[in-house]
Amino acid sequence: PQNAANSQLKQQLHTSVPSLKALVAFEVAARCGRFSSAAVELNVTQPAVSRLLAHLEVHLHVELLLPNPTG
Repeated sequence: PQNAANSQLKQQLHTSVPSLKALVAFEVAARCGRFSSAAVELNVTQPAVSRLLAHLEVHLHVELLLPNPTG
């Protein structure tokens, strides 16, 4: 019973807490104002930033940022 409760708690935490990478990508993208600038700062590609933010939006059930067509 104890292991089942611990397992259930871990599963709830895993599904209720967004990834730290996604949260950092959101903060940097919001601060920079451009996904491409955020990508440079995070040392990842621009599509990686877009993907992280998309996962965060799905997790939170909200649209956070609109991608800038110029980057």
